[in-house]
Order: sequence, then structure tokens, then C-alpha cells
Amino acid sequence: MNNRSILVNPGSPTRLQAFIYYLKQLFISPIASPQQFGLILTLAFLYLFIPQMSPVDWDLNTKDLWAAGLNVYADPSKVYPPWGLILMMPYYLMRAEGARLFSVLVIGWLSYRRRWSLAIFFAIVLSPFFFW
Repeated sequence: MNNRSILVNPGSPTRLQAFIYYLKQLFISPIASPQQFGLILTLAFLYLFIPQMSPVDWDLNTKDLWAAGLNVYADPSKVYPPWGLILMMPYYLMRAEGARLFSVLVIGWLSYRRRWSLAIFFAIVLSPFFFW
């Protein structure tokens, strides 16, 4: 057996074919590998830098929410019960950027739990409706 026959095996895939197969498995198989979770985390952190179109939902939901403190209930036009303000506190503290980050992470968690593929995850979070 010569060295040339060892180096060139016609039955083995090329690097390009192996890479294409890897990408197909990465995007089509259900989310379970560390590479897939890494892509989800990377996309979630990239959502921090997306500029927000006005009006920003976070601003609309939290505008003047804590300006008067608990005196907000002295105003009869306010209908929030006290526990409503307590439940809004984490949302108020994470700001609009944090809300975008956590929304991508929640969709990633849902994709993992439902055994969706990374392609379906990207179809959801990269849709225009999800951006704005």
C-alpha cells in the first residue's frame, strides 16, 4: 500500500461536505448542544444593542409608575392594586434592554423545552414582529 492511497480516500467526505453536514445538524436538530445554547446566548446579548423604535413599550408601561410612590393610590384614576406595583418592580429595574434580552432567553428556553430546532428559534426571534 502506498502513501498516496492512504491520503486520498474517495469514500471520505471533504472538509466542505463535513462542514455543511455540521451546519445542517446544528440548525435542524432539536436544541440540546452547547453550540446551540451559545448561539442563543450570543443572539440574546446582541439584542441589547438593537435601537428601539419609539414608542418604547417599556417606557409606556413604566412611565410615572414610581414617581409618586405608594401615593399613586390616592389618585382615583389609577387602578393598579398594590401587588401590581410589586410585581412590576423587576420589570421596572431591568429597563427596556433587559426586557429584550430576557425575551430572547425565554424564547430560547421555550425552544429547548418544546424540542424545536435552532432554525425555528431564529425564525421567531429574527422576525420583524419580534424586533419591534
